Amino acid sequence: MKKLVYRLLFALPLLALAGLPVSADTPPPMSATVIMTDTGFNPAAVTIQPGGTVTWINQGQQIHTATTIGGAPLPFNTGGLSTGQSASSSLGIPGKYYYTSATDCQGGIFYPNFPCQISFLINVTSASAEATSAAATAVSLPVTPTPTATLVPSNLPPPIATVNISDTGITPSSVTIALNGSVLFVNQGQNVHTATAPGNTTWPGFDTGGLGRGQISSIGFAQAGTFTYTSAVDCTNGNKTAGFDCGPFSVVVSPVALPALPNAAPTVAPTAVRPLAAPNPNTTVGIDDAGGFTPNALTIKAGQSITWVNRGTGVHTVTSDAGYTPSFDSGGLNQNQSFTVTFASPGSFGYHSQTDVTYFTDAGCGCTAANFAFKGLINVTP
Repeated sequence: MKKLVYRLLFALPLLALAGLPVSADTPPPMSATVIMTDTGFNPAAVTIQPGGTVTWINQGQQIHTATTIGGAPLPFNTGGLSTGQSASSSLGIPGKYYYTSATDCQGGIFYPNFPCQISFLINVTSASAEATSAAATAVSLPVTPTPTATLVPSNLPPPIATVNISDTGITPSSVTIALNGSVLFVNQGQNVHTATAPGNTTWPGFDTGGLGRGQISSIGFAQAGTFTYTSAVDCTNGNKTAGFDCGPFSVVVSPVALPALPNAAPTVAPTAVRPLAAPNPNTTVGIDDAGGFTPNALTIKAGQSITWVNRGTGVHTVTSDAGYTPSFDSGGLNQNQSFTVTFASPGSFGYHSQTDVTYFTDAGCGCTAANFAFKGLINVTP
């Protein structure tokens, strides 16, 4: 019996790529096709021979790019591709080319539907190479070779809807998707929330599980109907969080199903992999007046740079905690000002904003100590 609801949970920490061996008798191909969608690239990693060509085809509804990150041997950028458009790049220098979509994941952008927490890969080698798969939280979609095919005709309900959860409720209160489509639940609040539907005798319901700030859960719907839900930690089992609108909220699933992709190849299940094998595709940290550093913990590879941008109206700083070498201090950053640090060596680097501080008397030493409201952490891996 087919499952009525399936679940893919996107984790906040950095996820990356690792290898699966390919037979030594199988040489890499000279060309590869990668499908762009609104939820990532498929396949997440390809291997070609030097001088080979990779072609990207956008079958999503949004504009995306394929743009190298992390010091690729030969940088490339397809530029913005809209639905049905394609672009190719020939790569003659062997090496690993990590990339992402600049319109989704760079310059301080973090599009919630797109997996900006992982890097995608082109491996250029003349030897029998490793085939690489995305981490288990990346979405794997069927591949079709034609640039003219579209995922969803314009007269059909959308395949994906995004719902934002905040500390005061859930918006929009109702969304409509096509049968076999999915809803992305994004926690934009400070507290943990869920999207939970109890189900009934004919439908098992769903539960995203607790989502922390910035976390995303994707729920798929394979049964038509109207399904109501709320946040369990705020509104059920005797819980009633002050200031939170408990709804109910609903997902309307149209009886009109998503069309099958032409010439669709079987979907390959993504493989859980060793973390931190790739550079972080999004190395911008925002500072705002209420929440502080976003994200407040970030993992990068040695040699990458972090840029902090003050998006608030108050003055904030980016100052390394005591005892770190090398130390860094941005000084006061006004609105829209930025500060960049390159981390050359592995380690964990805590930091804070000196302008967001309260002082208290430490009972242990009888002295005045500082409590910094805005704190952050940079983890640097080899």
